[in-house]
Amino acid sequence: MNTYNNGNDKRDNLFSFSVSPDQLSLDSLAFLGDAVYSLYFRLNTLPQARRRAGHQHNIVKDYVSASGQRKALEEVADLLDEEEKEIVRRGYNSRGSKKHGDDEDYKMATAFEALIGYLFLEGKTERIRELFERVI
Repeated sequence: MNTYNNGNDKRDNLFSFSVSPDQLSLDSLAFLGDAVYSLYFRLNTLPQARRRAGHQHNIVKDYVSASGQRKALEEVADLLDEEEKEIVRRGYNSRGSKKHGDDEDYKMATAFEALIGYLFLEGKTERIRELFERVI
């Protein structure tokens, strides 16, 4: 179990925690992954928004929607290792992914979110950055 807090930056203290991704359901990983993904794109679109929250929302919504996250997963699929592919597969088949019936966008978005949540809890922030940079 990794704890994301290297102590080199005071901002890291905000994200100090001790939980293993194996202790959580795939739906909990997806919930966390969605928050990480959303925060990343909100922070990275601040300069473009020029202090206009409505404008920033319009920029971000294409990335953080179910269809946007599906596109993100499709964009990074060829970069994933076997462990990551397994998390995606399990996330795709999770109970939460089926909340919207056979909505393929929602299933793939949940799978992607589960992967991001998993990587975040493992402390693999550089890997997350690598995947996100491929999406932009």
